[in-house]
Amino acid sequence: MASVPRSSRGQPAFGLKSGLRFLYGVLGAASPEVIRWSKIALHYKLTDLPDSWLLYLIVTTVFVVVGGFFSTLWEDNNRIKCFYFGLTFPLFVSAMLASGPNFPTSSINRSVAHHHLTKRG
Repeated sequence: MASVPRSSRGQPAFGLKSGLRFLYGVLGAASPEVIRWSKIALHYKLTDLPDSWLLYLIVTTVFVVVGGFFSTLWEDNNRIKCFYFGLTFPLFVSAMLASGPNFPTSSINRSVAHHHLTKRG
């Protein structure tokens, strides 16, 4: 019995081509914006529109394209998973940016900072 060629992730190599993975990832990454714009169209308020259209289009395009690449690099042959990878990438990045970095602080750092602040006054 002949063995089936496998990709680096152990899945059959004859699944989705990388272009289709990218397309499904782009569709997933763009879907939150489609939903957002349909809500704006149904319940129009001037405050819902972006202030800078150019910046908005650049950021949206970057998120959509990188979501497609993320889906392609995952090397999964399931269309729904590729769509989901593209969908979750912008949400993942937004959540990371919202939380911000956590820098460790110790009592030594705080006491040194307190000493420098009180010494100036």
